Amino acid sequence: TLSWTVFDLNPGVAQLFRNGTSVSITQWLSNSQILTADVDGLAVGVYNYTILVQDNAGNRRTDTVWVRVTAATTTSTATPNIIDFIMTMLTNVYVLAGIAAVVVVAVAARKRKKGGKTYEVRDLGAKFGSKK
Repeated sequence: TLSWTVFDLNPGVAQLFRNGTSVSITQWLSNSQILTADVDGLAVGVYNYTILVQDNAGNRRTDTVWVRVTAATTTSTATPNIIDFIMTMLTNVYVLAGIAAVVVVAVAARKRKKGGKTYEVRDLGAKFGSKK
C-alpha cells in the first residue's frame, strides 16, 4: 500500500494516476488526511503512481512513486524421511565399527610381531645398598 499525508487549510481533491491513467478521484475533506493506493495483486512489471492534490484555493502539487513488482521466488526443501535417517545412522555405525575392528586387529598384530616381551620391575635400591 502506498500512502501520502496531505496538509492544507483549504482541502480539495486528490486524483491518483497509474501509468498516466486516472484510477481514482478522492474528495479531501480535512486539513490533514492520509490518502492511500493499494498495490497488492499487481502483475509483474513496473508501475508509475502519481498523485495530484489540489486545494479549494487552486494550489496544486504532485508526487510520483515507482513500484516494481517481481516474480515471487520459491524454494523447496525435501522433508527428511525417518527411514532414510535411520538407514544413514546405521551405515555410519557399521563404518565406525569396521574402522575400530581394523585398528584392534592392527594393534594385536603389532604386539604379536614384537614377540610379546615382558619386563620385570626390580627394586634397584637393594642392589646398590640404599637406605630406606
